Amino acid sequence: MRYHVAMHAYDYAVELVWEGNLGRGTADYASYSRQFRATARGKPAVIGSADHGPAPAPAKPRADLAVRLANRPGALAELGERMGAAGVSFEGGGGFVVDDGVGGTCVVHFLVRDAETAARALADAGITVLGIREVIELRLDQDRPGQMGLVSRALADAGVNIECVYSDHDHRLVLVVDDPPAARGAIAAWR
Repeated sequence: MRYHVAMHAYDYAVELVWEGNLGRGTADYASYSRQFRATARGKPAVIGSADHGPAPAPAKPRADLAVRLANRPGALAELGERMGAAGVSFEGGGGFVVDDGVGGTCVVHFLVRDAETAARALADAGITVLGIREVIELRLDQDRPGQMGLVSRALADAGVNIECVYSDHDHRLVLVVDDPPAARGAIAAWR
């Protein structure tokens, strides 16, 4: 190993020894350690690990959370505060005011990973959850005009109705549709 410091080169013979044999083979992650010891003459040993920990649990699928809010200042802030307190993060979404003849109602759709926790927190706060729906997500070629038309036409030709559309924070198109299995088949080319 060659190490350069301020125009000086130092050569070391380094030995790296795996010390992870726990005597149980390597059949699964817990059967062995990823600990190692690196040694070089005249230097203290360095003990380390290549262990990144157990594989993370699979992420929950994302879902559309539809909510009705009062059309007044602070309504969205209250929703956001409740979600923050519940540990729910918004990963995309949008909203609009619907004219109901008495001042309007705001309908918001948010992409979340833990929709059940979100719905419980909102219900506890007296905020109306309109529904939790499966989403279809796909990435369109942003440099190619007409992608939305092509995707929408493929869905329409398959008899699928798009009920809500927005994008996530990673530029993926998010669709809430009336027939998710048919939608997945119709847009397989964009996956």
